Amino acid sequence: MTKPNVFNAALLVAAVMLLAVSAFALSVPDDCRVCVPVKGGVVFDQNSPYAEYSWKYPVSWELPFVIVMKGEREGVLYYSPDRLRYASLTLVHSPGRFDLDLGYCPFTEKPFTGAWQDGAALYADIYRRSLPAAIPAHPYWTNKIKMAVFDFGAPMTAYEALAKDVKPETVLIYYPDWRTYPYDVNYPDYTMSERAKERISRLKAMGFRIMLHTNIFGVGYGNPLYKRFSKYQLKNRVTGAPDAWTLCEDPIGYMNAAEKEWQDFFVGTLKDIYAKYKPDAVYLDQAYYIDPDNDPGDCVLTKGTEALLQKIRRELPGLALGGEGANGVVAPYLKFCALIPLGINHASHYGDMRLISSAAPVTALGLGKTDRYMWHNSIPWLTEQYGSFMAFYDTQPAYPAISMEPGVDMESAPARYSVKLAVAENTGIETHDGVKIRTINGRPASLWSHIKDPVYEGKRLQKDVYYYIDGTLWPEGAFSRPLYLSEQPKRLGIRTSDGVLKLKACEGYNGGEGFGNSAVIPDGCSFLAQLPYDPSDNGPKGEIVMEFRAVMPRGARMFSAVFDFGAPGLAEKSDGFEVRVSAARSGVALEKSAYCRGRTPFAMDLARFVGRDVTLTITISPGKTTDYDFIRIDTPVIGGCAGG
Repeated sequence: MTKPNVFNAALLVAAVMLLAVSAFALSVPDDCRVCVPVKGGVVFDQNSPYAEYSWKYPVSWELPFVIVMKGEREGVLYYSPDRLRYASLTLVHSPGRFDLDLGYCPFTEKPFTGAWQDGAALYADIYRRSLPAAIPAHPYWTNKIKMAVFDFGAPMTAYEALAKDVKPETVLIYYPDWRTYPYDVNYPDYTMSERAKERISRLKAMGFRIMLHTNIFGVGYGNPLYKRFSKYQLKNRVTGAPDAWTLCEDPIGYMNAAEKEWQDFFVGTLKDIYAKYKPDAVYLDQAYYIDPDNDPGDCVLTKGTEALLQKIRRELPGLALGGEGANGVVAPYLKFCALIPLGINHASHYGDMRLISSAAPVTALGLGKTDRYMWHNSIPWLTEQYGSFMAFYDTQPAYPAISMEPGVDMESAPARYSVKLAVAENTGIETHDGVKIRTINGRPASLWSHIKDPVYEGKRLQKDVYYYIDGTLWPEGAFSRPLYLSEQPKRLGIRTSDGVLKLKACEGYNGGEGFGNSAVIPDGCSFLAQLPYDPSDNGPKGEIVMEFRAVMPRGARMFSAVFDFGAPGLAEKSDGFEVRVSAARSGVALEKSAYCRGRTPFAMDLARFVGRDVTLTITISPGKTTDYDFIRIDTPVIGGCAGG
């Protein structure tokens, strides 16, 4: 594949080669942008990591199209017109170029003039025409929902507090652990526990809407019904291995949704749940999981899954549907699609902020949906990773979400942020299809302008968000202020044991060869940090480095912060970590260190730098091991005196 010297729509189309396996192979310069509907949407550009990415539609590639842009107003849409056919996409970014291979089915190219959103709108029109003529509407109440709550056992007092802030009828509570059996154990037994009956009764009495968890394909190996349905279990077409979710107490076998016996059984089960427990909605876990590698024939699973969803909507019109994922097969039937957004590594539970700046609502605009997504925050403490939390709302049309745990703090920044978004009178700017994004401080939190206006893909200042959330905590002109508000970090990255700083960035970092589990993430006025380590060797492998360029306000004499572990119970398991703080200007340098085995207040006298620029560096190093070294740097502040 050769690199085109000049880009225009006609040359790009001419450069596409039709291969023997009905695939397109394409090479373009990396000053182009490549817009892909994966994890809600990613825009790859020159700043994207050099790497190879592979996706399959519909299991990981949410819609079978890709847009290649040169500048703001010239692009080509490549798409498969058949949303029930499998497709594959491989994208390789190497110095100076992007190489793309699109396979499994024929693709069509369509040049256009306009922003990438115009290209997504072109696909949305094609997609709409491919949908069945009549899809039953969801119940009327679903259009009133403004917030999603993931219930993990929070006390009822937390819901009483929430009900004072928002209208309960605008809140959908997703309840995953409502059965007599533990979560993900013994499907398809959907007997409600006595605890859940009492809890749901109280929540409904307050006016909240309830969505119960189910698994659309799942039968537990330990359930007596597994023997009956195992003949329908999906198998890998190459290895013959049965398909199952094994990362749980009771492995879950995945059944073929196209089998009439399974369809009749599952719909009957939902009817039983609806009649006995009167939920407002059910959540179909694994709904997105349609893997071409497991298909026993010619698109049997895409057609079968759609047939099952049609049957549910037709026979249970009063029951709203939510589900995991948003792809071209299932999205038309799910009112509440739960999206795993770019920037969150669901497998490792760590926030990956490298590509957050590349996130864009490609999938939403390609679907042409006016509905919003739920945030798939199934990991309870993930909401406290505030950088990832806000980034999702910055880049997707999404319901504000709170993860309600036993120790939930309704005054925490994520909770207050969600509440403020949910009750905001002005819900923000409109896109070409009527999707609205909320406002911050009464101003649009713009990620893109109206479809006919020049595109704006910048990110709003974090400062606006933090002032909005914390109110008068950090008022304009106060001399005590968080470093993160004073100025973006000049340098933030991972320094490995060989002394090399792996990355310079202003927001967050996750990765580096052999260091894929390290991260630094803004969390409100604080930071969360996971020290880097090599999973194959638990010896000390690196340290976190954060460098700020700050102006010492008049009257400011001290740097202060509190260093602690980022989650309960870690202090007892970790061997601690070392903190070193240095301040330097024009050859004058100060340094202070502390070894932390738990919550450690830290203060450093900076009087000699008053009124001057100073470079402040915070370095965190592990003890003998990096085990359990997930660290919170709480409110680093330059202020008047220690503690203030």
